[in-house]
Parts: sequence; C-alpha cells; structure tokens
Amino acid sequence: MQHLVVDMEAVTDVDVTVAAALTALTRWLVDSDITLSFSRMRPPTADRLRHLGVLAEERVFDTNRAAIAALTTQSSR
Repeated sequence: MQHLVVDMEAVTDVDVTVAAALTALTRWLVDSDITLSFSRMRPPTADRLRHLGVLAEERVFDTNRAAIAALTTQSSR
C-alpha cells in the first residue's frame, strides 16, 4: 500500500473549493489504493475540514517524521 501525506503547516483556512478538491482527491486515492493522511495541521483548520465533511478517517500527524515513522511501520507489516 502507498501513502500520501499532505503537510498542512502553511494552511490557515479552507473553503468549499478546497473541500471539493480534497474530496475528489480522496476518491481518486481510494480508487488507487493509496491512503491519505495529513501532518502539521492547525486545530482550527482540522475543525473546518471536519465541518465541511472532508476530514473523517484520515490520520493527522503532529510532524512529518511521525507520519513517516507510522506509515513506514504500517507498510512493512
């Protein structure tokens, strides 16, 4: 399995356009057997993505290194 981690550190706000793009990306990734995760996401951004219905089962990591460590371990199982 492959993984995509989106570093959200620079993202301070999201709108419906971002929500639509992420929803389309998520569908494509699921169809391609690729997991989607996020790293370094600000709490208000996470709240907004949840409100827009975009962030549900995706994992959110505090750091990029944490994402790599977790997903590398998961992939090697």
